[in-house]
Amino acid sequence: MEQRPEANDMGRPRRQPGEGPVTRETLLDLFRGLVDKNYSAIGLSDAELAGYVTRLLVAFARPAELYAVRDRQGRELQNLGALLAASDPVHGGAASFEREAAVRRHIGDFALFFTGMFPESLRGRRGEDRLLEYVAAGKESYQIVSAYEETRAGCEPPPELTALALPVAEEGAPRAALFAALARQFERCMYGLNLVRSEIASYGGPEYQAARDLLM
Repeated sequence: MEQRPEANDMGRPRRQPGEGPVTRETLLDLFRGLVDKNYSAIGLSDAELAGYVTRLLVAFARPAELYAVRDRQGRELQNLGALLAASDPVHGGAASFEREAAVRRHIGDFALFFTGMFPESLRGRRGEDRLLEYVAAGKESYQIVSAYEETRAGCEPPPELTALALPVAEEGAPRAALFAALARQFERCMYGLNLVRSEIASYGGPEYQAARDLLM
Protein backbone atom coordinates (compact mmCIF):
# COMPACT_ATOMS: atom_id res chain seq x y z
CA MET A 1 0.00 0.00 0.00
CA GLU A 2 1.25 3.46 -0.84
CA GLN A 3 2.31 5.34 2.25
CA ARG A 4 1.25 8.88 3.02
CA PRO A 5 4.21 11.25 2.51
CA GLU A 6 5.04 13.02 5.72
CA ALA A 7 5.77 16.76 5.73
CA ASN A 8 7.91 16.59 8.86
CA ASP A 9 10.31 13.78 7.96
CA MET A 10 13.20 16.05 9.00
CA GLY A 11 12.41 15.00 12.56
CA ARG A 12 11.43 18.49 13.67
CA PRO A 13 8.20 18.81 15.69
CA ARG A 14 5.43 20.88 14.22
CA ARG A 15 4.85 24.23 15.87
CA GLN A 16 2.67 23.86 18.95
CA PRO A 17 -0.08 26.26 20.03
CA GLY A 18 1.13 29.00 22.31
CA GLU A 19 4.65 29.24 20.92
CA GLY A 20 4.07 32.71 19.54
CA PRO A 21 2.06 34.13 16.64
CA VAL A 22 2.90 33.20 13.08
CA THR A 23 0.56 35.10 10.82
CA ARG A 24 -0.28 34.35 7.23
CA GLU A 25 1.31 37.70 6.32
CA THR A 26 4.58 36.69 8.02
CA LEU A 27 4.76 33.48 6.02
CA LEU A 28 3.63 35.19 2.83
CA ASP A 29 6.41 37.78 3.07
CA LEU A 30 9.03 35.13 3.85
CA PHE A 31 8.00 32.73 1.11
CA ARG A 32 7.55 35.50 -1.46
CA GLY A 33 11.11 36.66 -0.93
CA LEU A 34 12.55 33.14 -1.02
CA VAL A 35 10.60 32.03 -4.08
CA ASP A 36 11.34 35.22 -6.03
CA LYS A 37 15.05 35.03 -5.18
CA ASN A 38 15.56 31.35 -5.97
CA TYR A 39 13.34 31.25 -9.03
CA SER A 40 15.15 34.25 -10.47
CA ALA A 41 18.48 32.51 -9.77
CA ILE A 42 17.49 29.57 -11.99
CA GLY A 43 16.01 31.75 -14.72
CA LEU A 44 12.32 31.50 -13.81
CA SER A 45 11.16 35.10 -14.06
CA ASP A 46 7.39 34.48 -14.42
CA ALA A 47 5.86 36.62 -11.66
CA GLU A 48 2.43 34.97 -11.88
CA LEU A 49 3.95 31.51 -11.58
CA ALA A 50 6.13 32.56 -8.62
CA GLY A 51 3.10 34.13 -6.94
CA TYR A 52 1.13 30.93 -7.32
CA VAL A 53 3.91 28.84 -5.77
CA THR A 54 4.26 31.34 -2.92
CA ARG A 55 0.59 31.05 -2.04
CA LEU A 56 0.82 27.27 -2.33
CA LEU A 57 3.53 27.21 0.36
CA VAL A 58 1.49 29.41 2.68
CA ALA A 59 -1.64 27.30 2.25
CA PHE A 60 0.11 23.94 2.63
CA ALA A 61 1.79 24.99 5.87
CA ARG A 62 -1.63 24.02 7.25
CA PRO A 63 -2.35 20.25 7.15
CA ALA A 64 -6.05 20.98 6.64
CA GLU A 65 -5.18 22.53 3.27
CA LEU A 66 -2.56 19.94 2.35
CA TYR A 67 -5.08 17.12 2.84
CA ALA A 68 -8.17 19.06 1.78
CA VAL A 69 -9.56 16.46 -0.65
CA ARG A 70 -11.90 13.96 1.01
CA ASP A 71 -13.78 10.90 -0.13
CA ARG A 72 -17.55 10.49 0.04
CA GLN A 73 -17.29 9.36 3.65
CA GLY A 74 -15.42 12.54 4.56
CA ARG A 75 -12.03 10.86 5.03
CA GLU A 76 -8.87 12.70 4.04
CA LEU A 77 -7.12 11.39 0.91
CA GLN A 78 -3.48 11.39 1.91
CA ASN A 79 -1.58 9.77 -0.94
CA LEU A 80 -1.21 10.15 -4.68
CA GLY A 81 -2.98 6.94 -5.65
CA ALA A 82 -6.11 7.84 -3.72
CA LEU A 83 -6.12 11.36 -5.16
CA LEU A 84 -5.76 10.09 -8.73
CA ALA A 85 -8.66 7.70 -8.20
CA ALA A 86 -10.76 10.55 -6.81
CA SER A 87 -10.04 12.62 -9.93
CA ASP A 88 -11.26 9.98 -12.42
CA PRO A 89 -14.65 11.02 -13.86
CA VAL A 90 -15.21 7.65 -15.57
CA HIS A 91 -14.06 4.90 -13.20
CA GLY A 92 -13.28 6.83 -10.04
CA GLY A 93 -14.78 9.25 -7.58
CA ALA A 94 -15.20 12.40 -9.69
CA ALA A 95 -18.87 12.92 -10.43
CA SER A 96 -18.20 15.59 -13.06
CA PHE A 97 -15.45 17.09 -15.17
CA GLU A 98 -15.55 20.11 -12.85
CA ARG A 99 -14.70 17.84 -9.92
CA GLU A 100 -11.94 16.23 -11.98
CA ALA A 101 -10.41 19.66 -12.62
CA ALA A 102 -10.65 20.62 -8.94
CA VAL A 103 -8.96 17.44 -7.73
CA ARG A 104 -6.36 17.54 -10.51
CA ARG A 105 -5.44 21.07 -9.50
CA HIS A 106 -4.90 19.83 -5.97
CA ILE A 107 -2.82 16.89 -7.26
CA GLY A 108 -0.56 19.26 -9.17
CA ASP A 109 -0.08 21.39 -6.05
CA PHE A 110 0.37 18.33 -3.79
CA ALA A 111 2.99 16.83 -6.11
CA LEU A 112 4.91 20.09 -6.49
CA PHE A 113 4.92 20.67 -2.74
CA PHE A 114 6.29 17.24 -1.85
CA THR A 115 8.81 16.96 -4.69
CA GLY A 116 10.05 20.48 -3.99
CA MET A 117 10.03 20.61 -0.21
CA PHE A 118 10.17 16.97 0.95
CA PRO A 119 11.64 14.76 -1.79
CA GLU A 120 13.04 12.38 0.84
CA SER A 121 9.47 11.59 1.95
CA LEU A 122 8.86 9.97 -1.47
CA ARG A 123 11.31 7.16 -0.82
CA GLY A 124 9.23 4.20 0.28
CA ARG A 125 9.96 1.71 3.00
CA ARG A 126 11.20 -0.87 0.48
CA GLY A 127 13.59 1.62 -1.09
CA GLU A 128 11.47 2.59 -4.09
CA ASP A 129 11.69 6.20 -5.18
CA ARG A 130 8.33 7.70 -6.14
CA LEU A 131 9.74 11.08 -7.14
CA LEU A 132 9.33 10.48 -10.88
CA GLU A 133 5.78 9.23 -10.30
CA TYR A 134 4.91 12.43 -8.48
CA VAL A 135 6.56 14.59 -11.15
CA ALA A 136 4.61 12.84 -13.91
CA ALA A 137 1.31 13.12 -12.03
CA GLY A 138 1.91 16.79 -11.23
CA LYS A 139 2.72 17.73 -14.82
CA GLU A 140 -0.22 15.76 -16.20
CA SER A 141 -2.60 17.26 -13.66
CA TYR A 142 -1.62 20.85 -14.35
CA GLN A 143 -1.98 20.19 -18.08
CA ILE A 144 -5.48 18.78 -17.56
CA VAL A 145 -6.46 21.85 -15.55
CA SER A 146 -5.03 24.09 -18.27
CA ALA A 147 -7.13 22.32 -20.90
CA TYR A 148 -10.21 22.65 -18.71
CA GLU A 149 -9.53 26.36 -18.23
CA GLU A 150 -9.38 26.76 -22.01
CA THR A 151 -12.86 25.30 -22.37
CA ARG A 152 -14.39 27.66 -19.82
CA ALA A 153 -12.67 30.85 -21.01
CA GLY A 154 -15.00 33.78 -20.40
CA CYS A 155 -17.34 31.77 -18.17
CA GLU A 156 -17.80 31.89 -14.42
CA PRO A 157 -16.09 28.90 -12.81
CA PRO A 158 -18.39 26.37 -11.15
CA PRO A 159 -18.29 26.16 -7.33
CA GLU A 160 -16.92 22.62 -7.67
CA LEU A 161 -13.69 23.95 -9.15
CA THR A 162 -13.17 26.76 -6.68
CA ALA A 163 -13.94 24.75 -3.52
CA LEU A 164 -10.39 23.38 -3.32
CA ALA A 165 -8.64 26.17 -5.18
CA LEU A 166 -5.87 28.36 -3.87
CA PRO A 167 -6.42 32.05 -4.68
CA VAL A 168 -4.41 32.81 -7.79
CA ALA A 169 -6.17 35.53 -9.72
CA GLU A 170 -9.69 36.79 -10.12
CA GLU A 171 -11.76 33.63 -10.48
CA GLY A 172 -13.28 34.84 -13.74
CA ALA A 173 -9.88 35.53 -15.32
CA PRO A 174 -8.41 33.09 -17.84
CA ARG A 175 -5.70 30.97 -16.25
CA ALA A 176 -5.02 28.30 -18.86
CA ALA A 177 -1.59 29.80 -19.58
CA LEU A 178 -0.62 29.73 -15.89
CA PHE A 179 -1.40 26.04 -15.48
CA ALA A 180 0.25 25.24 -18.80
CA ALA A 181 3.39 27.01 -17.51
CA LEU A 182 3.25 25.01 -14.27
CA ALA A 183 3.10 21.80 -16.30
CA ARG A 184 5.87 22.86 -18.66
CA GLN A 185 8.16 24.22 -15.93
CA PHE A 186 7.34 21.63 -13.26
CA GLU A 187 10.90 20.34 -12.80
CA ARG A 188 12.34 23.86 -12.60
CA CYS A 189 9.66 24.90 -10.11
CA MET A 190 10.52 21.79 -8.09
CA TYR A 191 14.24 22.58 -8.15
CA GLY A 192 13.58 26.16 -7.11
CA LEU A 193 11.64 24.84 -4.12
CA ASN A 194 14.57 22.55 -3.27
CA LEU A 195 16.64 25.75 -2.95
CA VAL A 196 13.93 27.44 -0.88
CA ARG A 197 13.88 24.47 1.47
CA SER A 198 17.68 24.61 1.87
CA GLU A 199 17.51 28.27 2.89
CA ILE A 200 14.73 27.66 5.38
CA ALA A 201 16.71 24.79 6.90
CA SER A 202 19.94 26.78 7.14
CA TYR A 203 19.13 30.38 8.06
CA GLY A 204 18.52 31.90 11.47
CA GLY A 205 15.95 34.43 12.54
CA PRO A 206 12.49 33.97 14.07
CA GLU A 207 10.65 33.90 10.75
CA TYR A 208 12.85 31.07 9.46
CA GLN A 209 12.38 29.18 12.72
CA ALA A 210 8.63 29.58 12.38
CA ALA A 211 8.73 28.20 8.84
CA ARG A 212 10.89 25.27 9.99
CA ASP A 213 8.49 24.47 12.80
CA LEU A 214 5.48 24.55 10.51
CA LEU A 215 6.94 22.72 7.53
CA MET A 216 9.69 20.47 8.83
